[in-house]
Order: sequence, then C-alpha cells, then structure tokens
Amino acid sequence: MLCIVIKVIISSKDEHTVIYCNGTNQEINHRALGSSTSTMIAFLACDCSHPFVLNHTQRHVCSQQSAYRHLYMDIIPFSHICIKFHLYAIIFQVASAIKICRHMGGFVRQENNMATRGKGEGSITKCNKLYQARITIGYDENGKQLRRAKYFKTKKEATGWLAHARVSQDNNFVHHIKYDFKTWFTTWLTEYKMRSVRANSYRSYINQARLWILPSLGSYKLCDLRHDVIQKFVNDLSDKGLSHSSIVRIVCMIKGALSQAVVCGYIPKNPALDIIMPQKGAKSVVRILTPEEQQRFINIAKSAHFGECFILILGTGLRIGEAIALTWDDIDFTAGILHVNKTVTVVHAASGFKAGVGPPKTKAGYRHVPLLDSLINMLHKKKQHDQCNPKNLLFPGTDGNLCHGLNARWWFKQIAKKAEIAGVGQHSLRHTFATRGLENGIDLKIMQEILGHSSIKMTADIYTHVLPNMKKDSMQKLADTIRL
Repeated sequence: MLCIVIKVIISSKDEHTVIYCNGTNQEINHRALGSSTSTMIAFLACDCSHPFVLNHTQRHVCSQQSAYRHLYMDIIPFSHICIKFHLYAIIFQVASAIKICRHMGGFVRQENNMATRGKGEGSITKCNKLYQARITIGYDENGKQLRRAKYFKTKKEATGWLAHARVSQDNNFVHHIKYDFKTWFTTWLTEYKMRSVRANSYRSYINQARLWILPSLGSYKLCDLRHDVIQKFVNDLSDKGLSHSSIVRIVCMIKGALSQAVVCGYIPKNPALDIIMPQKGAKSVVRILTPEEQQRFINIAKSAHFGECFILILGTGLRIGEAIALTWDDIDFTAGILHVNKTVTVVHAASGFKAGVGPPKTKAGYRHVPLLDSLINMLHKKKQHDQCNPKNLLFPGTDGNLCHGLNARWWFKQIAKKAEIAGVGQHSLRHTFATRGLENGIDLKIMQEILGHSSIKMTADIYTHVLPNMKKDSMQKLADTIRL
C-alpha cells in the first residue's frame, strides 16, 4: 500500500479531521511534532484494487465508507516542520491532492472540535472569520425546529450571547410558536389522554374543558399563558362557587397539558406550577335515611319500577353502577353470596360515548357480599318473574337493555318523593347501609371489604360520625371489669 501524508497550516486551533483509512487501524505517530499551530491532514491511501484519497474539503461520506475502517486523528500541531517547507509549495501539493481525489472519487470530512453542549443549550460554529451562535427556541405545529442565530467577531462574544439567550429564553425566544391554548389542549386530550384514562374520566375531562377551561383560557397563545393569568382563572372559579375538588381537578388538567407542551418544546417551562389553591370549604355530608325513612322507602320501593334495585343497595351497600351491571350469574343462591365483578361505565363509541359494562375501578372493587335472607327471597321471586330477559340482567331498562344511569336516578326520585323523603340521592342508600352496619356492631375492616374501599382509612374518614358512638358502646362492654 502506498501512503502519502501532506501537512497543511490552518488558522484555527479548534479543528481536526476524521481519517478513513483502508485496511489499517494504526494511529499516525505525531508525538514528535510541535504544539503551536493546528494542522489538517490530507491522506492518500492507494492499492491496486481500491484507490482512496482524503483531502481538505467538506464532503459527505460516500457509499464506499463501509468498506474502510475508521481511524480518528487528533489535532496535529506543528511549528518546526512548517519552516522546512515553502507555503506555496504546500498549497500546490494540497491542490494537486484535491484534484486527484475528485478524479478517484475519494473524500475527507472536516469536523469541529469545539466544546459540545447538551440538548437545547445551543451551538457555536466558526464561519470564515466570524462565529455563529445558534439556539433552538422550540418547534412549530408541524414539529419543525425553530432556531435563532447571530454572528460575532469573537468566540467569547458568541458564548456570552448564547448564555444570555438560554437565560432569557423563557420570555423572549418562544414567540414564534403559533399554537393557541385551545388547539394544544384539544391535541393533548386526543393524543395523550384518551388512550391512557378510562372513558368516563375522559368524558369528564371534555366536559370540564368545555364548561370552564377553554372559555377562559382557550384564546391565549401558549407563550402568553403566564402564571398570573392562570392564578386569576383559579380565583374566578372559586368566586363562582365551584367546589374545591373540582378546581383541583381542573388545575391538574391544565398542569398536565402544559407539562406535555414543555416536553414537546413548545414552551420552556410550565406556568401552572405553584398555583395557590383556594381554601377548602366545609365538606358536604351525604344525608342518610333515618330508620323510619328507611322503612317508608322500602314499603314504596317494593311495588315500584326498579324498586328492587334500590332495596338491594340498602341491604348490600353496592354502588348504583355495580347494581345495574349485575347479571343472574353473579347471584349464588345456594351460598347466599353476591359476586361484584363489573360496573356500568362509559365507553367510546362512533358517535361519542355510550353506557357499557366494564371492570371495577380498583382491585378492591372485586368482592363477595353475603346476602340477607329477605334479599334472597326477593331475588328468587324476581328471577321467576324475569325468566324471559334475554340480556340476563337483574335490573334491565324498559327496553330490556342496560339501564341508563339517568333513568335510574329519575326512578329513585319518584320513590323518594312518594315516601316523602327530601334531600337524598342514590348514594344515600349506600351510606345508610354502612351507617346501620357500623351502628349494629359490624367491624370497620369487614365494612371496608363489603363496601369495596381500597383502604380502611377511607372507610373511617367517611363514617367518622358513627365512630364516637361505637367507641362509647365498646367501652361500656368493659363496665363489669371496673367495680368500685
């Protein structure tokens, strides 16, 4: 193999060359060379089958690259060697090497040896006698990078500008983004949330956005949506009487959408962080039925449409969705057990959303609830009457299909009205069951399992109004142990 090395003086100390050499992995020994001025190498390597030339030109790597091993060549400074050669003679040799290289189809790639920076920190490149500083300021709606660049006479000036650009990027460098918040929030819902949450939760997101978020914030550009704007929006929600939990959910949605915008490079930081939430108001308490009201409700429900469903809830503590989703396969008449393994939920449909059956929301939702004898007798009679039900549902709608939650709510209100019970909802039946159970000595842990709560703390927090009396009754059991 014939190897020709041509040394050339260059002006920058920050350049080096990547050498592609056929059939070798040895580094060129340059320890004997000086260290005052940087050099470039033009490397001509030829053999009988694969002529190959490297020269001082900026070219892309050709298709023959895969046939050659890569040899990385550091900066080769020299001072004393250049004295031995006349500058014009060296330039002539380089020009000849370039001409031969083009004729033979070879290449060399000149690279920059300046300090590399992390993603988003910008870059500095020498262009002729100037230094170009560039920084990415984000992406447009098509995903294309948006950059800002400026030229300087010295590298120090370019570095200073780049540092200032990174600091001031939050305010001055993102105004090219064309997204408004409405467009981005809609994109976030459809692309990032729809497939990661339950359909019922997704429907709630859409409703919250339609009613509260987009009417107030939708017209803002992403770069103009500041912390004080979002804080005022939250304060206005509180002034309108929205509950604390609803405001928390809305703020979480806004935070999530803007956090994703940061990840996508549309904004530099999330302006919804550190929002001060309004003070919690008094927690609303679900009213439970008194023993007299409970009996009146049962008497009316026995002969009312859908009344057996509400009586079952009063005797088992099921959620309304769990009761509506029950099929006859879930009732074990021999063991006297009701199996909870599904619930009514919202599912995606071509026209939007529709009611469907899905699994319980948590693992604790799967449970086995013992049935009272009176409930078993009620269900026996109902099964004999409903043998023609093709869907096998315990409590179908009027058309034989799955009952809609709004219809169940209407039927409940009709029964409550006839029983002259005001201020209660369907969930009051579940709370009434739990309260009666705790009052009659059912252990808190057992009640947690029957209700399907994920933790005993949740059960204790909900029914704190019952626990003081339970403590008092439990202490009275020790009365005979203390005799004075």
